[in-house]
Amino acid sequence: GTCFNPAATRGSQAAQKSPASHVPIVVFMSDGGTNDSAQASQTLSQLNSIVLQRYNRDLELHVIAFGGGADTRQLSDISRASKIGRLHASADSTALTQVFESIAGGDDVTALME
Repeated sequence: GTCFNPAATRGSQAAQKSPASHVPIVVFMSDGGTNDSAQASQTLSQLNSIVLQRYNRDLELHVIAFGGGADTRQLSDISRASKIGRLHASADSTALTQVFESIAGGDDVTALME
């Protein structure tokens, strides 16, 4: 399976380098299933504490379960690393596009990128 904590650690490091004028958002995506989800959750929980202290708000954390057979149990645990963490499910690329559009505030992301 995929190891979650290295990605959570790198994402946390990148988020902590955000300029003070920018509030970081973390998007974590997997098909689920690993042996280190508890560590990844801990890493993102620590990042949430840093964001809360720095910006006086919880980390906007989006966890995406990708694929029809995605294991959402561990990903759901990771989404709870922030009080406002959210688990999204996307069975295919069309659903994944809709998830990203939702995260972006409803804008048509593909039109913005063209």
